[in-house]
Amino acid sequence: MYPSADDWLSKDKVRSTIHSIETDFTVLTEEMGERLLKEWKDLEPFGQGNPDIKLAIRNAKAIHLTPLSAGKHVRFHLIGSGSLKYMIWNKGDEFQKFMSEHGSFDLVGSLEENFYQGRTTLQFIVEWFGIASD
Repeated sequence: MYPSADDWLSKDKVRSTIHSIETDFTVLTEEMGERLLKEWKDLEPFGQGNPDIKLAIRNAKAIHLTPLSAGKHVRFHLIGSGSLKYMIWNKGDEFQKFMSEHGSFDLVGSLEENFYQGRTTLQFIVEWFGIASD
């Protein structure tokens, strides 16, 4: 017996609200930095068959929020992570709205080096933000 179209559509609707991202490590904001980056540099090169390491940060609190490109992107810092910059591309407005509704949040992304005007700095590229279920 085949499921009815209504059953299939209702299950599909529930599936679309569930967002799952696999992470390699959950780290504290204090652990973010040069040392952490150096620890996995030996695992490079990343690419097909060896994906970049995904980090999760739980219960983060943002400070120094700076909208970029009329709010399209956003740069910020986290309490406890020093001068490390966090970047969200193409969801800046969504993040700012989320921040106005939540005191803390969870992040998933990757730590990378940024080369700009002859200087190298670290930044965390956020791929997902929200409240993660346990």
